[in-house]
Amino acid sequence: MVWIGGLFSHEWILVQWGVVIVASLAAMLYDIEYRRIPNILTGSMALLGVCFAMAVGGRMGLADAAVACVIMATPCVLLFVFAGGGAGDAKMMGAIGLWLGTVNGVVALAAVTIAGTVWAVGLSLARRRLQTVLAQAVQIAWRPAMLLIGHGRPGEPTDRMEPVTGSGTMPYAVAIFTGVCLAAGGISLWRI
Repeated sequence: MVWIGGLFSHEWILVQWGVVIVASLAAMLYDIEYRRIPNILTGSMALLGVCFAMAVGGRMGLADAAVACVIMATPCVLLFVFAGGGAGDAKMMGAIGLWLGTVNGVVALAAVTIAGTVWAVGLSLARRRLQTVLAQAVQIAWRPAMLLIGHGRPGEPTDRMEPVTGSGTMPYAVAIFTGVCLAAGGISLWRI
């Protein structure tokens, strides 16, 4: 497909990654303090991302941005629906996708996923709750299957599972910021 990479090769790469890094830093600081990511941040970032994609790549850039938005937001949307994750995380990831496009977005999604996993395991070890967190991860993985066979509704625990508790929550924007920084560094080294 010709449009893949529409936002990957252009002279505005530093602006593109700079905006994403600064916005994810702001989201992280706010999420640490208030355990949420403000809609004004994600909404304005998304709107400006659409404008950026159109300015840099025209219709192809906009298509690339839209696909990246869906790819990057989907895992967080699934966590929101099945595990009670934050909607702000999904909106932030979608907005980042609008800025980065498909190629950079997939790299950023992989880096955010790795950073989130490392962060969650590290936090669980520090809180001496690794066994509880792993048990909850198994429950989360089984929820879609339980829904398919007719047990429960999205966002609600089923009769056969213990509810996922909020006591072990973490501000996921920390993983988003860390992953975005790692992806930016990796892409920069790869392009040299």
